[in-house]
Amino acid sequence: MKMKRAWAESHAIIERLYDKPGKPPRWETTNLHSPTLLESDADDWIVQRKQLGQYRMISVWHQTIVKKGNQISFNANFQPARSLEFFRACDAATRPVGGIWRRLDWQPTKPGFTGKPARWDDLAEAISFLKTRALAGTYRIITIRRMLRAEQAKDRIKIVKKHASGSKVV
Repeated sequence: MKMKRAWAESHAIIERLYDKPGKPPRWETTNLHSPTLLESDADDWIVQRKQLGQYRMISVWHQTIVKKGNQISFNANFQPARSLEFFRACDAATRPVGGIWRRLDWQPTKPGFTGKPARWDDLAEAISFLKTRALAGTYRIITIRRMLRAEQAKDRIKIVKKHASGSKVV
């Protein structure tokens, strides 16, 4: 099944891979990923593990290696997928500074979501940035599909969902 971009996903975000995760605050993988991952799958995973806190469901659209001189090495076997990540921090409002994947200080010319599915202009702009201005390293281009917060509500875990939008997407 081919992955599709939803109308309310965030604008494209470029993240660079680092050898060590560094100190929190940071996003950490939950090892839950699939091209067909649904919000209900994420909800079930969170409730089953009983780990309260902030999560994000991301769509990973592209992963590539930029070599010295901006030569890009494409992985022909890479398939876009959705993934659930947990925010390791003491305060959910804190911007992440660590993590294996760290966000670049880059934004497309049209940040935010369009309200229409299948937006691709920002993804193309991100690839262009990697081809012309990125330092050597491994990168991925993601969008945030949904922000989730697991809270204790009496005798159950409640999942609060929000769209990630605007220029200050976490």
